[in-house]
Amino acid sequence: MLRQTLTYIAALALLLGAPTAARGQEPVPATIEAVELAEGGPLNLLYLWRFHPGDDPRWADPAFDDSDWELVEPLLLPRGRPRDGWPGTGWFRRHLRIEPALRGKPLSLRIETPGATTVFLDGVPVMSAAASGLRAGGRLEGGAWREVALSPGREYVLAVRHTLSLAERHARSRDLGFLLTIEPRDAEALRLAA
Repeated sequence: MLRQTLTYIAALALLLGAPTAARGQEPVPATIEAVELAEGGPLNLLYLWRFHPGDDPRWADPAFDDSDWELVEPLLLPRGRPRDGWPGTGWFRRHLRIEPALRGKPLSLRIETPGATTVFLDGVPVMSAAASGLRAGGRLEGGAWREVALSPGREYVLAVRHTLSLAERHARSRDLGFLLTIEPRDAEALRLAA
């Protein structure tokens, strides 16, 4: 009995003293690796993201507890939309970790969106984009990019506020979501280093 009690106390002490990730995030952050970026072209962040309908600026805070948020794909294709459909405005959150091999390599975030979208990195707005019209194939175009300094070995939280009006939703029954990518500023230098 004493041995069981001591084991329990030791386990509890380890749990209380151990650093923890923000509650509610995926068990393992999406790791951005140099080899993925060196293979040519941007890395599409198509992982499952946490989603909540509505609008609250507190949801950009990296420490916010989103444990009860639904997991969805950010493109919001028909098979990956929220359970209750698209409400017009919603927030998405995802943890990222940057591989040490990317130390000192400037990266860019790029977003394409059919609506109005703002991207936050660790609670700070880093870019906004809005659809600007139709391009070939009838898809809405609109986007922005921003160079960011991401430190390797560190965890980041991306939060995205995405709005698509009722008229845009009816006109764009397939293109409801957004595409966020990470790409190196100098892909050739990254290929040589990988």
